[in-house]
Amino acid sequence: MRQRPAAPPPSPVQQRLERLRTGLAAPPAASPAPAAPRSLRRRWRAVAGSALLLAALLALLALYGSLNAPPPALGQQQTAAGLPVRLLAVSRGPQHQFQYQPPDNAGRRLLQGLLRRRIGDVAISGTAEVPADSLVLWLWIGQPRATLGELTVTDELQRQWRRGGPGNPLRCGSQPWGRATLGWVALTNFDRTAERLLCSVQVSGHPVTFGIDGPAARPQAWAAAQRYPLQVGDRLADLRLWQVRPVDEVTLTRMTALGTAPPQAPTCLIADFDVVDRRSGEQPGQWRVEVVEAVTSHGERLDPVQQTAGLVWLDVGRRPSEIESLSLQVRAEKHVRDTAFVVFRGLELPGKTGASKRWNRQADEPFPSGVFHAVEGNRPREDRLTLTLTGRGPAGTTIAGLTFVAGLDQAGRPVRTLADREAQLEERRDGPPGVFWRWTFSAGVSPSSTAVALAFKLVYRRTSATSEGSFIAAVLPVAADAPQAAFGALLEPRRAKPQAAARWFVRAVLPKSRAAGSGLRVGDEVLSIDALPPPMLPRVLLRHAPGEAVPVTFRRGGQTATVRVPLDGESTAPPTPAHTP
Repeated sequence: MRQRPAAPPPSPVQQRLERLRTGLAAPPAASPAPAAPRSLRRRWRAVAGSALLLAALLALLALYGSLNAPPPALGQQQTAAGLPVRLLAVSRGPQHQFQYQPPDNAGRRLLQGLLRRRIGDVAISGTAEVPADSLVLWLWIGQPRATLGELTVTDELQRQWRRGGPGNPLRCGSQPWGRATLGWVALTNFDRTAERLLCSVQVSGHPVTFGIDGPAARPQAWAAAQRYPLQVGDRLADLRLWQVRPVDEVTLTRMTALGTAPPQAPTCLIADFDVVDRRSGEQPGQWRVEVVEAVTSHGERLDPVQQTAGLVWLDVGRRPSEIESLSLQVRAEKHVRDTAFVVFRGLELPGKTGASKRWNRQADEPFPSGVFHAVEGNRPREDRLTLTLTGRGPAGTTIAGLTFVAGLDQAGRPVRTLADREAQLEERRDGPPGVFWRWTFSAGVSPSSTAVALAFKLVYRRTSATSEGSFIAAVLPVAADAPQAAFGALLEPRRAKPQAAARWFVRAVLPKSRAAGSGLRVGDEVLSIDALPPPMLPRVLLRHAPGEAVPVTFRRGGQTATVRVPLDGESTAPPTPAHTP
């Protein structure tokens, strides 16, 4: 049997085809492990996409709501009808404008493009036509065409100003602002010493109230402490209490040396008063301040031992530090200085040496509301004459001087003064009908004189106004290097090191004050005031009357200068600086 030849081995191509057929015919194997993660990633992608879309929608909604919200505010109130009112700003100074520009960003522009309209509030610029020294409150009212009605402002002392009152102290106005109203309330002629103001305004018939800081809440040149000055009074004048404090050793030593401190000074409190005339604006002017009663919080009465130029010394009788507060009753009187001439005619003289002649001759030209009489003439020598004159005036009148002007006898011969031209005041009495005075005057006459005519110049003061008030004040402890204030400048001590001597700098200057007119600026170092250190500033130890100028030496930029600054009141003319090398 013939054998078949052996088959040739498969080629590489056939081998690959065989392996491929074998693989297709094999049963399917288990699913590979990575198949499950692919499906899970797809589900997470779907969830993440939905979350991002939801977040984007929420962000758009939040942005839409913020674009419709009113601008930021200092305070917010709501009327009884639910109308929202917001205090946007309080402006001071010569410019009274309010500007608000809504935020502009890509989201806002996107929404405006999608909705084809402007969104939310619009830019606004409001102007209040009021005097430059006004204080203006800007109000946002969530209602178009809202109206502002009755307006009242009350300060911390319960003083009240109303719209349309004397001087028209309060004004208001409004203008449209998109779907809301921009309103303003201006305080023009009100007391600048107010520390806290409560503004109540009728908005569309419903009251809302906002509290703001008054002008005196900021550092002012006249503020002796946070609670001062206190101010009360009647329709004629405002009484001001600047401070009540114990006397410190430095001040006591200086004042004792000057003779202005009473013997009881170490056990005294110092109360510093002032008064402003509401008619003339004088401060303190011709007003005299007097403490009628001083009672401590424990009911103990303190006696005023000395009162000079508004500075009152109250005797405690022990260490003043034990007194915490005082209740004070104060009266201020305004004295007007005036001049009148009193003339006596035809006074018959005694004919003998050493004889007297009784008269009851009234002066031909008495001063207003008063009378003068020539009562008696005595002739101690034939060429001399001693006169006794009496006068009566209304209560509160004070005679400053009675001066001889001229005199003639029956032959036209002059009457001479023998010593002083001033008549000597012999007696003064206060009674229910008024004040009584008696003067004596010595003159030289001719031996043949039988009658004389005499003329005198009368200088007097009379009380023309009175203001009374009650204060409840805390006693301020004497702090080392406490800030001092006068003539419109506030001085503050600064130390480079705790043990170093304090240097005094101008911290604030009140506009239109004496200090501003003299050229003092914030940052000047004050070296001396009337040759005294700055801690001695209060009232300059009563050595000067209000309105008198005192030298103030200061340093600026390494240069020393001296200016004369009048004490208290407003500046009338800037003084000329006198520079010293």
